[in-house]
Amino acid sequence: MVDLDELKLHIRYDPETGECFRIGYRDRWGNMTPCKYLITGKTRPDKYGYYRVNIHGKRYVLHKLAYLYMTGKWADTIDHIDGDCTNNKFENLRETDRHGNMRNLKLRTDNPTGHIGVAIKYGKYYAHAQRDGERLFAGYFDAIEEAIEARLEMNKVYDFHKNHGSVR
Repeated sequence: MVDLDELKLHIRYDPETGECFRIGYRDRWGNMTPCKYLITGKTRPDKYGYYRVNIHGKRYVLHKLAYLYMTGKWADTIDHIDGDCTNNKFENLRETDRHGNMRNLKLRTDNPTGHIGVAIKYGKYYAHAQRDGERLFAGYFDAIEEAIEARLEMNKVYDFHKNHGSVR
């Protein structure tokens, strides 16, 4: 795994714009070769929407390198607060765990009710959530507005991110 000093030999990161520039690479003989190009503009995101870069033959997601660049430490999980995987501004990145990352999901396009955690079963609406592997149930409701209100209350009680379930 690359450390901060080695990272700064290869990449320059602008925390305000989220842009990363490749400033050098080591050739196969270990010599440092200077170069300068914009990684986030030159490359395309991968199939999951993330920018990736190779350093010493290992692929890294750019947002983890940006976090290392700014804080000096590796993080297992980095959350893009606004849900945009290509927005690597430092203010948009936060360290979290897998469960915290799951509490900041965007609304799926195949959601039939248009609200995260609200579904239809037996002709009634119900509000549900999952937190740290535990399934949570708020009850059945006749009106969708009641189910939405119950789910929004669950978001507050169980510490879901304010962007959770938003259309992005």
